[in-house]
Amino acid sequence: AKLQLLTACARLFFERPGEMQPILGNLFTVATLDANIDVHDRAYLYYRLFARNVEDARKIIAAPKELLQ
Repeated sequence: AKLQLLTACARLFFERPGEMQPILGNLFTVATLDANIDVHDRAYLYYRLFARNVEDARKIIAAPKELLQ
């Protein structure tokens, strides 16, 4: 559930950046201290993506899902 929350908040940032920036910042702080290494690593990955380039982060985090045939 924590990984889903992290991803959902990161994706929502692209739709409502003004509202989500403080929430996402707090979430990154809490998630990087989480005992679950998957949550910890995903938070650092997202944080670094956002810090590097928001548009590149959008392409990675909010990429449309492809249908497998």
